[in-house]
Amino acid sequence: MIRTIRRILSRTTEEPIVECRHCGVNVEPEADSCPGCGSTEIASYDIAS
Repeated sequence: MIRTIRRILSRTTEEPIVECRHCGVNVEPEADSCPGCGSTEIASYDIAS
């Protein structure tokens, strides 16, 4: 959770944050599963700054 907050606050682009809901690893926007744990629960957060 802390990693996600730091990543959001330090962003300089308007690209969405895409991460695994199971382990929190950042994944590529087109990913179907997490490269870290294999979960298919991928979340995309579009946060305007």
